[in-house]
Amino acid sequence: VLEAKLAEMATPREDSQAKLQTERTQKEAIESEAKAAEAAAKLAVADAKLADLAARLEASETRAARIEMEAKSIEAKTRPAEARSVEAAPKLAEEKTAKLAEEKTAKLAEEKTAKLEEEKTAKSAEEKAAKLAEEKARVA
Repeated sequence: VLEAKLAEMATPREDSQAKLQTERTQKEAIESEAKAAEAAAKLAVADAKLADLAARLEASETRAARIEMEAKSIEAKTRPAEARSVEAAPKLAEEKTAKLAEEKTAKLAEEKTAKLEEEKTAKSAEEKAAKLAEEKARVA
């Protein structure tokens, strides 16, 4: 009888242990699924960031290629101009020198003209003053 009661008592205990084990397993499975979902979300965010960086890189490469093409175009345009400027440099220097000489000559002529006019005006004023003095002397 005692053995039967012990066996009877052991059975519910084994059932409750099995039930606890099942609950633990289910809880672990749920936690694992939650961690997997969290990892998947992080992976999706990382993928999105990677895609964004790839797009930026492609845009930068496109811009760099366009700038390089523009630089080559400008270089191609400036080479003939440089060649022309090397050929034209003596002529340009000569023209510049002539222009500077012309400007200096014009400036000097202007200054001399102004000085002569001042002298003329001063001389004229002296002559008028002398005539006035003569007339005053005659009148007196």
